[in-house]
Amino acid sequence: IHLYHNDALVQEINYQTSAIPAEYSKGGVIINIAPRDGGNTYHGSWYWNYANTNWQANNLTPELIAKKLLSQNRNGGVYDVNPWVGGPVKKDRLWFIASYRDVYVKEIVANTFFDNGDPGYSKSNTRNASVRLTWQARQNDKISFHYDRQFKRLPSILNSGQDAET
Repeated sequence: IHLYHNDALVQEINYQTSAIPAEYSKGGVIINIAPRDGGNTYHGSWYWNYANTNWQANNLTPELIAKKLLSQNRNGGVYDVNPWVGGPVKKDRLWFIASYRDVYVKEIVANTFFDNGDPGYSKSNTRNASVRLTWQARQNDKISFHYDRQFKRLPSILNSGQDAET
């Protein structure tokens, strides 16, 4: 299972790697994600991340070429855009938070080429649109309504040595 959470809607993440409680049937890493509330003031932020193949070193050595490695895996382009905004609908009673996330990854795949000689690549695009309303029902009780929509596109998936045209 892949977990695609929207980082902007996360207040805190806890990882537990040992002393796993008895309510879990197996060991391993336990991840607890605490959601963010809108709050009594309007606020938000914008996260943006980008890299392309020009920012990566080339480690294709003559020794690797002699072993028939004609090209190596490398970054063909990646970005992550994640804005969010939150605030009160009714102060001290009802808050909202909304966010959109768009993650794009293009990986150039080793020893995979198109007929014209261009390198083959795998691409993926994951998008998320989320909104949460939090209602303070009583002094010690909050109720949240959450809508989360995920979109994932995998227009091309290649492994090393596959024909990119096919």
